[in-house]
Formats: sequence, C-alpha cells, structure tokens
Amino acid sequence: MSAFSELYPALRTLLGDTGTVAMYSTAQLDMGISNGLMEDATYNEVAGAISPNIASKTDKMILALRAAIALVSPTRNLQRYTTKVLSVTRDTGEGSYAAWLEGKLSELVDGTLQIGSDSEWDVFLRGTADTIADFGSFPG
Repeated sequence: MSAFSELYPALRTLLGDTGTVAMYSTAQLDMGISNGLMEDATYNEVAGAISPNIASKTDKMILALRAAIALVSPTRNLQRYTTKVLSVTRDTGEGSYAAWLEGKLSELVDGTLQIGSDSEWDVFLRGTADTIADFGSFPG
C-alpha cells in the first residue's frame, strides 16, 4: 500500500501551497485524496492508505489531480456578498484553474499526455488493454 503522504508534494504544488506556512493541512489534503480515490477504478482507500501501491508516475499524477480538483471545486466560481449599502460579486479565478486541472486530468486519462516514466510502449499496452476491456463490456 502507498501512503497518502506520497501524493503531498505533487498535490501541494498543484494547489499552489508552496509557501513556508501551509495553506492546506495534511487532514485537508487527506480529505481531497479520499475524495479523488472514490472516482478511481484502480485504487482504493484502505485504512488511510492507497491500495494497491501506486504503479506509475502517471497514476500518481492522476490521483494528485483528482485530489486537487476536489479541493478547489467548492470555490471555483463567483463569490457574492451583500450588505445594506453594498453588493459585491467577484470572480475567484478558481473556475479557470479547476478547468485547467480537469484538462490535464483528461489528457492523462486518455493518453495524450505522458509522464516521464511512461514510455510509448507503456501507453500502447495500457491503451490496448483498456480497449479490450471496453469491448468486453459490450452486450453479447
């Protein structure tokens, strides 16, 4: 099993949490990772760890992206507040950032973006296996 902490550096980088004082606690990062794992068919959360072990850099990045999306999604659009004298609406900028994260996730999942450890051969084999699995799910 892989520890959640293996994803912290990539996740903090994606969230822009690179200062000397952390913006996100490890408990918040863990919640994002747990949420991201619910969307994954390969990996599961088992007693606060990831099972099976994370197989590749691509899988690690996919899990980090899913966790980052889970953490920024609640604030992704407009923030509004109103008082008796004033009404303010602000674009948080998170919408475009979340869309960028989702775009990178999509590129990794569909194989158009490769991470350093994955060779073209790895992508070819994984794509072939995914295609065979998709054909196997068609009704007979």
